[in-house]
Amino acid sequence: MFADGLEPGAGPGLVLQALPIAFGRIPGGWIRATVSSREELRLAFSYDVWLVLIGRGRNDGRDVSG
Repeated sequence: MFADGLEPGAGPGLVLQALPIAFGRIPGGWIRATVSSREELRLAFSYDVWLVLIGRGRNDGRDVSG
């Protein structure tokens, strides 16, 4: 981070700045970056679906927690 001139206090956006630099330095980095990005999107989508189901369960009076 420091060697690339990134500011540690940049917050959550720091991930979007640091990961391309890190993946660019390792062999096969573009493959790992693609897999990592797809996993992040999949997890974000799964979390969104979970939130919708929990909200629906509360509205319908059903218990969807387990």
